[in-house]
Amino acid sequence: MPLKTITLSLCDEADALIGVAAYLALIAYPKESDIPKRDEFIDAVKAWWVKQARKKISYKRFPQRLRQYPNQKIDNQFSKLTRRFYTRRLPAWNIALILLLQANQEKVTLNKSIEKRYTKYSDKNQKILGNAENSYQRVWSDSKPILHLIYGLINSLDCFENQEVDLQMLLSNPEWLEKALLNAENIRKHFQVNYSGNKFIISDSQSIQVLYKKNP
Repeated sequence: MPLKTITLSLCDEADALIGVAAYLALIAYPKESDIPKRDEFIDAVKAWWVKQARKKISYKRFPQRLRQYPNQKIDNQFSKLTRRFYTRRLPAWNIALILLLQANQEKVTLNKSIEKRYTKYSDKNQKILGNAENSYQRVWSDSKPILHLIYGLINSLDCFENQEVDLQMLLSNPEWLEKALLNAENIRKHFQVNYSGNKFIISDSQSIQVLYKKNP
């Protein structure tokens, strides 16, 4: 049984945009205590979308709160999430690659970019694994519930390996989200890894399951 199950709606374009924002916010801020930070990011995404849409739709149709949302605040929220991804989540995923490919290789199918990433970071992250206490506290502990979501994001973007995480690109093209959710749920079921005296452990019961619904 997963730690928690969240269902995103992908019923229309607006739902898909909020779904993307919620998915990215959950990756960056997976703790229950981080929910206010998720909400702040989602609000910034809504305001960003309003500012993009006002070229096509009457600005007065949108809530005043979003119309007056400062551009600087949007930029700050986007920067915080991107920084969290690179300093916390990607290092945790690089460690997970070692564990998955060593322990569960027959169950995990990775695309070419992921295999390249494993090779690129293998030596570096073996050193990280050697300092288990530091890594556990710094990047691993709060990343465990959403490792499969990181995989879903990376494995759904063919161009990700050689590019920065471009939030505006992800938000402007939400078609990737459904594939990411399917990939994430598929690999989540195979997270049964134990390493370094139970510190680097991955299991279904520690994961946050994210499902989605669409119109019939």
